[in-house]
Amino acid sequence: IHMYTMTCPISNCVCIALRKRGINLNCKRCLGLSYYFLRKNVHKYRKVAEISHNVVVSKYMQNFYKKYKPTYLPIPLETNEIKPKKTKKDYILFTARHGIEKNPLEFIRLITDLKVRGVLLFHGATKSVMKQYIDVAKRSDKLIIKNVFDKRELFKLYRDARLVVLPYLYAEPFGIAFVNGILANTPVIGYDFGNQVNVCTYVVSSYKQLFDKVRSLMTDDKAYK
Repeated sequence: IHMYTMTCPISNCVCIALRKRGINLNCKRCLGLSYYFLRKNVHKYRKVAEISHNVVVSKYMQNFYKKYKPTYLPIPLETNEIKPKKTKKDYILFTARHGIEKNPLEFIRLITDLKVRGVLLFHGATKSVMKQYIDVAKRSDKLIIKNVFDKRELFKLYRDARLVVLPYLYAEPFGIAFVNGILANTPVIGYDFGNQVNVCTYVVSSYKQLFDKVRSLMTDDKAYK
């Protein structure tokens, strides 16, 4: 149940169709329909997989699925490889596997509006996807697009960034990308969906709040410290 697209038919049809029209529909704003299908389908997938328990990866998901008495299984994190760093460079980092729900276009908008340096990092994106975003990046001399497979390079980008900004538009079951930022001693900002509220340095609920918070932390060293 980590992958919502497996258990929620709405995310595979309605959400994608609306996003193509510029309308962002996420699990929190789904009026309960998405959650209804998630709960309804959990046992169906449990039978298909022939497992005895529903496994969840966070206390947030455990509480969400408490009706089905799930088993909480913590995710192991590579804490020894992500060494914290105090000195930072003046760029903002966005990192994710590619997906519309990860909201990379809002990160690009933020970089453009604030006129600050940004690194948009995908994991294993296809050539066609990369070309799409590289074409967008050409409009700004502040944005760098990367497609990274090497974890050492990934962790270095986490350590060096001044901020990790992840404006994901759906409820993360856990949020490894957020936790990696914390482990690298880099403040993390995200929206108030799902488990993000438990793994962010700062949680915001609108683009204006996101803009104001990032601007403050990028320009005010006292506030940043």
